[in-house]
Amino acid sequence: MDLVVPLLNKTDKLFFAIRWYCGLRPGEVAALTWSDYRDGHFSVTKSITDGEEGRTKTDHERTVPVHPKVQQMLIEQLKVRQLRCDKILVTQYGEGYRYTRAFANRFQKALRKADI
Repeated sequence: MDLVVPLLNKTDKLFFAIRWYCGLRPGEVAALTWSDYRDGHFSVTKSITDGEEGRTKTDHERTVPVHPKVQQMLIEQLKVRQLRCDKILVTQYGEGYRYTRAFANRFQKALRKADI
């Protein structure tokens, strides 16, 4: 992680930090909104799969504690938040992500750059 994370952009760093430190699935991270983040926890109720937002894989809502490293990154993300979108992760156009493949592609590029 120490070799790859510095090679990622800010949004990708937050995406993977939430995945690694909070244990969320890719579609769950993409579906997170600011209203899902309360009192140091994520309320995970939805996921994005194949461009469509729906229920989570297990169809059960869960509350997930947010690691302090992720909390700090969320504070920084909140400072540059696009007000027209409630999603935590937004594209360069200020819209929420509909697919998670872009994160995987950029991660693969970072792995190659790091010679891993």
